[in-house]
Amino acid sequence: MPKKLLFYSFGLLVLVIAGMYGFTKWTESREKVNLWTLVPEDAVFVIESSGHDSLLQRIQESDLWNNIASVRAIEAISENIAQLDSLSGGRKEGASRFLKRKSLLTSLHVVSKTNFDFVFYIPVNTVGEHRFIRSLVDNIAKSPDFEETSEEYQQMQILHTKNVINGDSFSFFTYHNNLIISANPELIKEIIRKVNRKQLTSPAAEYESINYLSQPDVFAHVFVNYRHLPQFLNIFLADALEPEITYLASLCRSSMLGFKHQRGKIFLNGFSNPEPLAESFYSRIKEQQPKPFLLRNFLPTRTALLLTFGLDRLTNFKHILAEDKNTNWPARQVILADSLTRTFRNELAVAYLTTDGKAGEAEKVIFVQGDNPAKTNGILNAIIKESIAGAAPGSEWEVAGNYTIKQIPVPQFPLLLFGSVAQGFEACYVVQVDNYLVFGKSVNALRQVLTDIQQQNVWANNERMKAFLENTQQETNFSVYLDADLIWRILRNNVREKQQSSLLRHETLIKYFSQLALQYSRQEDQYYTSLVVTHPVATDTVSREIQTFKPQYKSSFGSELISAPFLMNRSVGGASRILVQDSSLTLHALRDNGQIAWSDSLVDKILEPVYPVTFGSDKRVKYLFSSRNIIHCLDQNGRDIQNFPFNLPDSVQVQRLTLLPENNGLFLVQDQYGQLFMFDMVGNLQPGWGPKQVGSPLAAAPQYYNVNGREVILTLHQNGYVYAFNLNGQPYPGFPLAVEGNFSAGVFAKIGKTFRASQVTAVTTNGNILTFNLAGQVQQRQKLPASNQPAEYQLVAEPQGKSYIVVRQEPGQISLYSQTRKLLLQKNFITSSPKLIQYFDFGTLNRIYAITETGPAKLYLYNYRARLIGGQPLPNKLPVALEYREATQTYTLYSAQGKELHKFWFRDK
Repeated sequence: MPKKLLFYSFGLLVLVIAGMYGFTKWTESREKVNLWTLVPEDAVFVIESSGHDSLLQRIQESDLWNNIASVRAIEAISENIAQLDSLSGGRKEGASRFLKRKSLLTSLHVVSKTNFDFVFYIPVNTVGEHRFIRSLVDNIAKSPDFEETSEEYQQMQILHTKNVINGDSFSFFTYHNNLIISANPELIKEIIRKVNRKQLTSPAAEYESINYLSQPDVFAHVFVNYRHLPQFLNIFLADALEPEITYLASLCRSSMLGFKHQRGKIFLNGFSNPEPLAESFYSRIKEQQPKPFLLRNFLPTRTALLLTFGLDRLTNFKHILAEDKNTNWPARQVILADSLTRTFRNELAVAYLTTDGKAGEAEKVIFVQGDNPAKTNGILNAIIKESIAGAAPGSEWEVAGNYTIKQIPVPQFPLLLFGSVAQGFEACYVVQVDNYLVFGKSVNALRQVLTDIQQQNVWANNERMKAFLENTQQETNFSVYLDADLIWRILRNNVREKQQSSLLRHETLIKYFSQLALQYSRQEDQYYTSLVVTHPVATDTVSREIQTFKPQYKSSFGSELISAPFLMNRSVGGASRILVQDSSLTLHALRDNGQIAWSDSLVDKILEPVYPVTFGSDKRVKYLFSSRNIIHCLDQNGRDIQNFPFNLPDSVQVQRLTLLPENNGLFLVQDQYGQLFMFDMVGNLQPGWGPKQVGSPLAAAPQYYNVNGREVILTLHQNGYVYAFNLNGQPYPGFPLAVEGNFSAGVFAKIGKTFRASQVTAVTTNGNILTFNLAGQVQQRQKLPASNQPAEYQLVAEPQGKSYIVVRQEPGQISLYSQTRKLLLQKNFITSSPKLIQYFDFGTLNRIYAITETGPAKLYLYNYRARLIGGQPLPNKLPVALEYREATQTYTLYSAQGKELHKFWFRDK
């Protein structure tokens, strides 16, 4: 055969093989894969969302979002999606919109004794979506904000991506047109191993015929794996609780629930399959019918946690955990206890009641219902008589009204009756209430329960609990009730030490969810399962806002206020602490109690800020400020100080007055062209500043720094130039400094011992954070996440210069970033009206972000967790003033509203 023909034949064969291989791969990629079959068997929870964009919108419009948005996991997801949006290459379809339209799967897994993580399963359905993913991956690889590496594992490629800004990382691979993403690469590898073993079975295979998503208002399926649930809870709770949780969780092996969110309530309803293993909780109560919850008539309102068991009989209920099996009882006591147990029917409950004693303590009390009180009491008395060796019963009894509290001298007596759910009764007392026996650890504990019952402080008479119980199942086999406000008092004693800080960080979120009920009711071979969680609704937030912000005074004026309240520091002294100006151009000074000390008519609107100064022989506080072309200085009675006012030429329009340290007795004035004038307190222009011309308007106020005795005047200009002058107006070496881009308002400085060690930070209008030193060297350039919408960037320093934030304003949205570019807060607004952003730093846990929406005139105050303080905005249209008193942990807010100045006092609870 000719060599040429042989060559062509070989080439054709290669093309055929390549084509067949490509066709096979293409066919495989188009095969539909049930995402559930990719989920590892050890998943604790699996959530399948459908229409979750509607759910997300509903949650974001509710007060619920303000509480969950501050959770670190939610913050991280929001922050990373915002950055991915900025990398979408200007495409209309950003990462957030791509995800919102998806039906997603999310699984949660325990990855160590102290941590858990998530896996996200995302289908890619169209060619357009493939292009979007490919473009996004390419842009991530090119972005300096991300580091990307790849790894081949069992013939599949895993991409690892790290966000260098916040340190978050995630890994992903693709399988049959599906993206599988996780922050934990070991979970990704576990899924790949499952695929390669061809073990594509769903952990929820038993529920394949169930589709709650077809029901109205159901937004998600929630699968629960009870065999791994105790491991998850053990991450947070103390070791001592694990055996009991493991036993109670063995009622069922799994659940499939439908998720609903309605006004003020979260519902998860569905069915659970029982746990058939020997010695499980289910094996002891199977085939028993659910019972009504009658105990509400006797249950104190101070119940923080309640476990109830609805049973036909309790004879097989008792289960002794390994650590409790060393308790030995005489055979006679065991026989009598068994006879006593046979008199109990319908309800057994273990309640944890808050007390007035040491913080974090809870009183454990047990209620059990009997069908024959006389028979129950007879056997109980026999047990007491046997245990005190023939002595007459009653020697340790106490009469409380119509009730008799009896001591039972049997160690761990409730444990003998009911098993380990009733452990912890070294001493035991009992009282008969109607057809219930109530067991307590002390006479005082039962006495308080009796007082609650006699005074009708019980669930059945509490309007809050009555409304909650109407949404719960009325007959159950097993229920858990939790009151978030009360459980908080005892939760810290039962949480692992390493989780204490996390618990405190999420205190607001925990308390936000008012009540919880998890219930199981037998229906044929399954348990109907429901979880009900309540939280405040919008109507509740009005009263909360009134309770949060306590009015101190309201000062009224003849005309509408046009200036923010200028607040003088208490340490400065002076009779008047607040200055405001109204639309008649009258300046008013107010005392600390809100009374007007004096008023002075001006010819123009004043410009912020107002400086308290103490020059002159009298050393009394005076007020220095500027209007359009007049410099004013008034005394404590509103009279002009000698040599003031300074009248500037009409061609000079003052933009800002900057006071230098008072020992200099100097101040700077900048005009609309960027010219700088320096005056002393007599009105003399200083050499080198008459005026200083730099050729471009200033982007921010002139800055004064003292670096180890060397004084610096720093100016940032809109054209991207930076100047540094000495007091004689001479530039320092290294300046002017030119940077790319135009500066926006705001400067932050960290002054060191030398010019080289002194850093200045500013932001450009296109979102670049620049850091340079006073030697004229640019040290760092960082890019903030971009947006698909036109955006404005601004650096906002807190009033005392301790720290700063960076603001990104888009039409209808505000994003706040920390100094490390971490997303602190993101809020959507209905209107595109200008937003006033203020930042107050009174310490790490006392940072306040104030956003004033000028159109509808609303003020939103957020704390360091990004939680809306008070639950509602306040009326406001101008910047506000804020103080904090550490001794009382209280804030004072001054707000101008129309013709009134309001002073509020509040705490951030």
